[in-house]
Amino acid sequence: MRRFGTSMALVLVLGASVWMGPPAEARGQTLTGRVLDEVLDAPVAGAAVALLDRDGKTKIEVLADGAGRFTVTPPRAGEYFISVSRFGYEKTVSPLLTLHAEGRRTLDLLMTPAPVGLEGFEVAVEDEAEDFLGLMGMTPTQLGNRWFGREAIEAVHMKRDPGSVIEWGNLPGVTVIRRENMNPSSGGDMGLCVSMIRARRGNGYGTCAIVVFNGIIVTSELLLSIDPDDIESMALLTPVEATTFYGENGAYGVLMVWTRRGGK
Repeated sequence: MRRFGTSMALVLVLGASVWMGPPAEARGQTLTGRVLDEVLDAPVAGAAVALLDRDGKTKIEVLADGAGRFTVTPPRAGEYFISVSRFGYEKTVSPLLTLHAEGRRTLDLLMTPAPVGLEGFEVAVEDEAEDFLGLMGMTPTQLGNRWFGREAIEAVHMKRDPGSVIEWGNLPGVTVIRRENMNPSSGGDMGLCVSMIRARRGNGYGTCAIVVFNGIIVTSELLLSIDPDDIESMALLTPVEATTFYGENGAYGVLMVWTRRGGK
């Protein structure tokens, strides 16, 4: 494993390459690999992986799935940088890579957690949320009533918790289950559960959508600590949509939450 310095927080693990000779305008080598947390050695789901040309112009951008996996195929052979970014991590850029025509190349990208805390972190949340969805090939318009923008959130005058916004949407088949409604025999503490799997009040434990807070997968208990008035936008992904990007973790859907500040 060749290391390019801890300050770059990036390690490229170069795999076997196959080069059949450069036909005219042949695509570059397909890059496959994973994005990993440098400290935890765990997958970083939802990281934005971008292919940049020598001038730093983005040619392709993809989103790592729930296991941190990504695949990028350059439009043609040449020299490129790989940039990887994700909320809560330092953005990193690789050294200049020479990608031959056709074939495959593997690499793992290691990201370093950002040294600053989430509190008070200012972000252009509305744009960030739409960009995040865009990398998934979706838009707020396509999500329809499963997208809650700032205007919809402010329309809910009495917000007990983020679940109140979901309840206000009155979405068919979507149930919000709180601690007091959970069947004690279920065991554990699911926090605030948003279920899309025919959940019934009191016995929906184990069918909760995973929670992605400002781009980071968190426990459903964290939802109870989020001030609903700080929420800028929310989105619900169905199990089918969620498994495409989060693998088995998304088997019960995804609740995505973005706050006006990085979090409290």
